Amino acid sequence: MSKITAKRHLKKLEKVLRKQGLKDVELIGDARVPIIQTKRHETPTWWCYCCDINVSDPHGALASEVVRWYVEQEQDKQDRVRALVLTLKEWLAHTGMHNAKVGYLFTYGWVICVVCFLQTRPVPILPAFGSEHSGP
Repeated sequence: MSKITAKRHLKKLEKVLRKQGLKDVELIGDARVPIIQTKRHETPTWWCYCCDINVSDPHGALASEVVRWYVEQEQDKQDRVRALVLTLKEWLAHTGMHNAKVGYLFTYGWVICVVCFLQTRPVPILPAFGSEHSGP
C-alpha cells in the first residue's frame, strides 16, 4: 500500500476514533510508516495506555503474534513474562525512555530484551526458537 493511500485510510480512521469519543488521537502522516497514535490516561496520573495503529506494515501483526507466543510459553504459568514486561513498560514511561521518536527502543525491542533475558537464565524460563517448542 502506498504512503498516500495509507494516510488517506488513517485520516478516515482518525475521524471514526474521534467520533467514538477518543480524545487524544494524533495522525502522524509524515513518519516513514504513517500511524495514528492514541493515548488513554489512567490512574496513577503518570501511566497512560498508548497505541500506534498503522495500515501499511504487516510486521506489527507478526510482532504481536511473537509476543503472544512467548507469553504462552512460560512452563509453570506464573505470569512472569507478562509481569516483567508490564513493569518494564511502567518504568520506561516513568523515566521517559519509552519514546522511540527520540532514539529509544520501540516497545517491541524492549520486549525482545526481556525475552532474551528470560531465555538465558541458568534455568531458562522461556524456550528459544528452534527448541522442542515451535515458534509462531
